Amino acid sequence: MAATLSLQDPDAKKSPANPNPRPGQLEPNEYVIWTYVGARAGHFLAYVTAQLHDIRAAFWSVSSVAVLGMVGYTIAKIAST
Repeated sequence: MAATLSLQDPDAKKSPANPNPRPGQLEPNEYVIWTYVGARAGHFLAYVTAQLHDIRAAFWSVSSVAVLGMVGYTIAKIAST
């Protein structure tokens, strides 16, 4: 199989960690990213409006879980190939 990746995906190269590169593998998971962005925006608004630490921490925790979700999604995609 000849790799025909475009120049738009320079990181999608064949390697021991990525034996079967495919176009589009670097595309983001929009659901997880928007959860992350929303939680960070909520944290920012809570910070700017001088809310309690507990409120800021709740938003920050949601964004941290979103990061874990992104990592889990990536590992699952790698494991399924």
